[in-house]
Amino acid sequence: MRSQFRIIAISAVVALLMAACGGGSSPSPVAPTVTLTSSVTDVSIPSAPPVTLNWSSTNATSCTASGAWSGPLGLSGSQSIVVPQTSTYTISCPGRGGVATASVTINAWVPPNVSLTADRTSVLPNETVLLTWSSQNATECKGFFGLSATLPTSGSQVTAPLTETTRFLLICGNPVFRAGTAEVVVEVAVPKFTAIELPMDSAIDLNDAGDVVGQRRPAGGWSEAVAWSAGANVEVLGCPNPPVCYYSYYPAAMNSTRTVIGRVNNRSGMSYWAFRWYVGVGVDSFINISSPTSITDINDAGQIVGGGPGPGATLISDGTKVLLFGSNGSYSMASAINNAGHITGYVVPGTDRIKHVFLYADGAIQDLGTMGGASSDAQDINLVDEIVGSVETSAGTPRVPICELEIHGPRLARGYFGPGHRDQ
Repeated sequence: MRSQFRIIAISAVVALLMAACGGGSSPSPVAPTVTLTSSVTDVSIPSAPPVTLNWSSTNATSCTASGAWSGPLGLSGSQSIVVPQTSTYTISCPGRGGVATASVTINAWVPPNVSLTADRTSVLPNETVLLTWSSQNATECKGFFGLSATLPTSGSQVTAPLTETTRFLLICGNPVFRAGTAEVVVEVAVPKFTAIELPMDSAIDLNDAGDVVGQRRPAGGWSEAVAWSAGANVEVLGCPNPPVCYYSYYPAAMNSTRTVIGRVNNRSGMSYWAFRWYVGVGVDSFINISSPTSITDINDAGQIVGGGPGPGATLISDGTKVLLFGSNGSYSMASAINNAGHITGYVVPGTDRIKHVFLYADGAIQDLGTMGGASSDAQDINLVDEIVGSVETSAGTPRVPICELEIHGPRLARGYFGPGHRDQ
């Protein structure tokens, strides 16, 4: 019995020793855990108060900070930090069962910067504008008044047709600041016109001061030339004893010095003269131009042009008459003269009776041809030598061109003469 007891006891001791030495199965180590939180996730800089980080762990033997902070940490605790910029804070806690980590990001914000512009700030009714905006340090934008409610932080948008002056307001913000604003006002300029009834049957010309020259025919009378000044003064030209006038006056043009030129004929209608009249002073004299079937224009220097069959295109300057084409221009007309003394009109250079537009400048004539049509005519010229007139196609259909002339050393004519056609 005793020996048997010893055997049992020895077997139990051996089993215990084997268990202590790892013999048999045992439970796995428990993995550590760690949590990390912050008192806030968004702060303003540079004046934000400190942020508190809180952490706790289980089954860990130690903890270490990394990222925006560093150093050894307790297995649980809290720490007050100042956030200088958007930063990520990480904690690592190892244990027998591995390493646990946790992170928290704190966003640092400054006030948003917002810009809003329009490609035009003054438009006519029913026109649109292109709005363009951008922002920095913003996470959302909203539009007000003429803008859509919710908008991306940058972009562009074409407005609806505007019928009145409109304010466009943009407000952009982030989780801390919501005060970034920008605005633009687009004025809708409604044209305003004042109608003034003039004491004439038809208006012929208008100068830069707003003076008007025109024509009227009193009951039972002959045609009168009438000048109306912006101050509402009215003057009948060429009639020394109104309302009884012995000639009919047909004004053609008036310059900025209120000098009027035109044509006058007697009651029979068989005799014609050209006249020059200084408004407020009286008639200067009849102009020495033979058979003026038309006298057409006067510039601010008092230079006068006209012409027609017979003498042809004519310039009268300082009392001197110049036939622009000499004896070769019997069928030509000077239609207009600008303040540089440059003249345009038409000339028929051949026997085919086809009209060509011409430019006269600094004593030289340039034949601009028929402008791509069968015949051409010029009506007016501005200070930069742009000429407007008409072109007749081979089918006899007129079309309206504009001829732009540039003078560089040897004269070069560059023009646009109707849709889809260009002469160089």
